[in-house]
Amino acid sequence: MTRLNETLPFTIKTLRRTLEILCGEGKYSADVVNKAYRLVVRVALGARSSYDNVEVMLGRIAPANMIIDLSLLYNQHKTIGRYTHRQLAEMTHFQIRDEVLMDGKRNNALSPDQA
Repeated sequence: MTRLNETLPFTIKTLRRTLEILCGEGKYSADVVNKAYRLVVRVALGARSSYDNVEVMLGRIAPANMIIDLSLLYNQHKTIGRYTHRQLAEMTHFQIRDEVLMDGKRNNALSPDQA
């Protein structure tokens, strides 16, 4: 399905549809910075396994004059802020940044409500 959509003209709407197929609903962000000819795509941690496929797909369908800015969408303050300092101290910096923290819960850690 992704390969068939690659033959269509490049639009942000088509790109978002393709990213939804590859990553899942709500597990990516895609924006175009027109003045800088830059395509900014972020893949959520929950869809990390799709990152390589997204990279290859963008290389094939993005216009040659656009800079592709692709990276993972790491945990942000709004997610981490639900945890207490004590709970965060039990995790490494890598876990805080790179682990999927869903609904304020993490494997082997207290949820923010249990603090």
